[in-house]
Amino acid sequence: MTIFRKVFRYTHFVLLSILLIVSSSLGSSFSVTPRIAGGGEHSIALKSDGTVWTWGRNDNGQLGNGTTASSETPVQVQNLTDVIAVAGGYEHTIALKSDGTVWTWGSNYREQFKIPVQVKNLTGIIDIAGGGTHSIALKSDGTVWAWGMGGSGQLGNGTTSSRSPRETPVQVKNLTDVIAVAGGYGHTIALKNDGTVWTWGRNDNGQLGNGTTASSKTPVQVKNLTDVIAVAGGWWHSIALKSDGTVWTWGKNGRGQLGNGKSKDSTVPVQVKNLTGIIGISGGSSHTVALNKNGVVYQWGINFSGLWGEGYNSKPVRVRKLANIVSVVEGGAHKIALEKNGVVWTWGVGNIGQLGHPEGKIGRLIPAPIDNFSLIVQVKN
Repeated sequence: MTIFRKVFRYTHFVLLSILLIVSSSLGSSFSVTPRIAGGGEHSIALKSDGTVWTWGRNDNGQLGNGTTASSETPVQVQNLTDVIAVAGGYEHTIALKSDGTVWTWGSNYREQFKIPVQVKNLTGIIDIAGGGTHSIALKSDGTVWAWGMGGSGQLGNGTTSSRSPRETPVQVKNLTDVIAVAGGYGHTIALKNDGTVWTWGRNDNGQLGNGTTASSKTPVQVKNLTDVIAVAGGWWHSIALKSDGTVWTWGKNGRGQLGNGKSKDSTVPVQVKNLTGIIGISGGSSHTVALNKNGVVYQWGINFSGLWGEGYNSKPVRVRKLANIVSVVEGGAHKIALEKNGVVWTWGVGNIGQLGHPEGKIGRLIPAPIDNFSLIVQVKN
């Protein structure tokens, strides 16, 4: 590992902590960088004024607008401001506020929340992630905390017990110096500041990357993987971005979601073919996306449109019509991209309104922008 890479990772961790401290002092004029996130069948967007907007499926209150009515256009989450990060689970949503507190809404294993509730006894948080039925938070001290369903060991505390948001989250065992977290459907991923990746939870498809298919209730190190700067979780596969701009994947591969030109599962990381210069990654149910330094998006795995799949690609292909993209994320079977000018683009399955287009519940193979919706907001002092 070069000195530059060590400094890069340390600086990244420090900057996250500084962001939390500085943003907490900005009060009502607080402004953030817009962000997007995908849930199972809903979408989440964070505007530059710190408000959160959602659309798509809402039978469990995952849109956070006080109802259980799904929406084909963005609606504002109630009673929530000064947000700096958002994340989605299968039927729930998570938000991180500028004061380091975490708020969540939607389904959990005991009850349903139609508006945001604060996660109990959780402060000093700098990053969040959603799994299928669990949630993850990273503290400024590098420790990781989790809550939700734990039946596959995805909470990482050595048990298979579950925790409600109204109960104190559990600390992941034997894990420190973490700088980023991500969630799969039943597993969790953490990136340490030394560039190594650690996983825990469900592992029937090799999604833990430790060379086995045995699940683990505590973190295990992903094999043969170093110099990582970002991680992401698909439902049953995992993704890592290395400092050289290459992408590595492991886990389920029946629809080519590993991007290595094959369809066989892998219990250890494999390199995605013909892909360099990448700066962003995300995973869905059976597909993966990546963003390169020129604002171009690539995807591989199953091609979703209409109500389900339309074949698959086992190697990356460029997504048409997208340029100047600064962020791209996956939902269960849909994708969301944020353009530099604040315009949000969506494509994939749209059966429940998760694409955000008012013309109806249709799917799209080619991205289309959401009309009259921008994440760039003029903040008044």
